[in-house]
Amino acid sequence: CSYTPTLLALIRSRQLIKKRVPPSFVAIGQGQPSAGKDKAFLAVDSELELAHKLVPATANRTTISGDKATQACALEALQQNP
Repeated sequence: CSYTPTLLALIRSRQLIKKRVPPSFVAIGQGQPSAGKDKAFLAVDSELELAHKLVPATANRTTISGDKATQACALEALQQNP
């Protein structure tokens, strides 16, 4: 019985750990949908803050809200945080 496959698996897993990219999290909140035509969502900022606290500190965290929560900014944030 050879341990070579097991050793190779351990070596490869350690190499992957060294290359591992930290997880990322993007939170996007828009409290005033439809350019002010609908009712405002008053709890968006507090919910984004809560989500930020629940994500591990080791993760890359991005939060977009208010006027910055556009479709273009959201797509850019999602592309930068795969």
